[in-house]
Amino acid sequence: MNISSTTLFQSVPHLAIALVMMASWGCSPSEDQLLFEQEAFSAPSGFTETNDRGIVARKDPDDWRVGPMFYRLITINPIYPNPTKGTDLRLQVYIERNEGVFGLEIVRIDTRYVPVRYIPLYRNAQAPLPPGIMNINIPFSIIFPQYPGLDERGLHRILVLDSRQNVISYGDIKLE
Repeated sequence: MNISSTTLFQSVPHLAIALVMMASWGCSPSEDQLLFEQEAFSAPSGFTETNDRGIVARKDPDDWRVGPMFYRLITINPIYPNPTKGTDLRLQVYIERNEGVFGLEIVRIDTRYVPVRYIPLYRNAQAPLPPGIMNINIPFSIIFPQYPGLDERGLHRILVLDSRQNVISYGDIKLE
């Protein structure tokens, strides 16, 4: 079969147009991540119930999912114990690959203020984070610095971010 250079160059623009159209049909990872982050900043709703050893008694399907940008780079187990009555909380994070996660910050969103305020709970600025398990202890006095003077019973949103403020995961805790 003999294809002339004229025929080949005439078909290239059509091929390029077809490839662009096919790429535009699906969501790009950045669009997926932006949608995930919008969900992360919504009001707390439900929580994954865990005991003091981290065993899940009831799972909230919205809690502790990993954002599309971090899929296959990190795994986050539900925070425990949840609900809490004044005990420290623990979060287990598994970094799966060396090149993927740059820093780690954990914050609680305080919605009593406009604009909302972040209460910093944990920070690791290492970039990239090495593969392995991180067992993070978060003291109750850091999560709720004004308790018991200010009654903060109810649901609260916890965000897990990288050093660039991208949302890695999020979940809700309940203070009883």
